[in-house]
Amino acid sequence: MIEAPANLSHDIIQDIVVESIQNVFSTMVSIKPDFEACAREPEEADAVSPLAQIEEGVVVGNVGFVGDVTGMVYLIMPDSMAALISHRMLGLPLEDLSEDHEMINDVIGELSNMSAGTIKNQFDSFNYSCRLTIPSIIRGKYFIVEAAKATLRHFYRFRCMDKFICLELLMRTTPEERQKPAS
Repeated sequence: MIEAPANLSHDIIQDIVVESIQNVFSTMVSIKPDFEACAREPEEADAVSPLAQIEEGVVVGNVGFVGDVTGMVYLIMPDSMAALISHRMLGLPLEDLSEDHEMINDVIGELSNMSAGTIKNQFDSFNYSCRLTIPSIIRGKYFIVEAAKATLRHFYRFRCMDKFICLELLMRTTPEERQKPAS
């Protein structure tokens, strides 16, 4: 298993991610996703990820972070969940959103940015300063994000409204940070 950064254990990272997702979704969409599982090894991800089992398209919001820790946050959900969340957040009829990818993309981009920002702020509290990139959206079916070998990779699955939301966290420390002794 690839080691987590000094003073940021795998359990602490999991707590940060779960709290971040639940707080952002509770605040912005008035739903609290239930945490179901976490995969910390690439071979575990298939068991945790429902992505290969769904037939509809997937929407992925992604935000990078750069600094003492560098990586990506991917917020992943089925098209139907993205539309439902957009409906709840914007108050627009669901049928008006079903074909409007631009509005849905904006909502998922914003939720991705807020989730990554909340995670980033928690990293800052552990003295791992970083900055966020702008969010982007990927849509499609049957695709895989491949992580670099030296990257910590955690895959989290949440459930709400009988659908799933996943967050994939890829990160590594900078060479200078790897030299720091654990506090």
